[in-house]
Amino acid sequence: MCCGINRPGYVCKRPFSYHTLHRLFNYTSFLSTACYRLTFTTTQPDLHASSIHIKLQIMKLQLRWHSPLTLRNDFSNKGIYTTDIASLPDAPGVYIFARTFGNACQALYVGKANSLATRIPQQLNNVKLMLGLLNVQTGLRKLIYAQFIPRPGQQQATSLKAIEHALIRHYLEDGHPLLNVQGTSIVKDSLCSERTILKRFIPKTIYFKRR
Repeated sequence: MCCGINRPGYVCKRPFSYHTLHRLFNYTSFLSTACYRLTFTTTQPDLHASSIHIKLQIMKLQLRWHSPLTLRNDFSNKGIYTTDIASLPDAPGVYIFARTFGNACQALYVGKANSLATRIPQQLNNVKLMLGLLNVQTGLRKLIYAQFIPRPGQQQATSLKAIEHALIRHYLEDGHPLLNVQGTSIVKDSLCSERTILKRFIPKTIYFKRR
């Protein structure tokens, strides 16, 4: 049995065992979150006698960002925060609750939505999450959101999951205090390097999610 893996600049064809095939199928879940798509085609219905071809394609995902909205205290209506939800599009996308202080901006929560107009008001009523936003350091609370612009053949659910994962990973690695575990802070570790050489290559500090 053989497999063929194709990606830009790389082609590999080699025999593989059923154990390898099982691991390869499990690997697709990782690839989907890493903005890749892995597709399988078989020349015969009988798996034991088939030749399976595997094609790896980079997913080119696109977002259209909108002007951020300011979150306002909503204590008079027995809420915590509110904003101008009428301006939110009824479209799929991602959103970030953040705080701004001076010229800096810090991500506090990253989420995805099949409809931004529906999901964000639900999150504004999520008491645990809103208390998490309230209890972080001082600064203005902002809602930053983007609409997903699909290309032909891109599946919405898979694409949104990949985008959300990529943004969470980006902000965690930058040291942002995300509240993405049921409104509580994600436990993140850090790796600090003492380096006198290759300072542009070796990062001084790396933040990563604890597994």
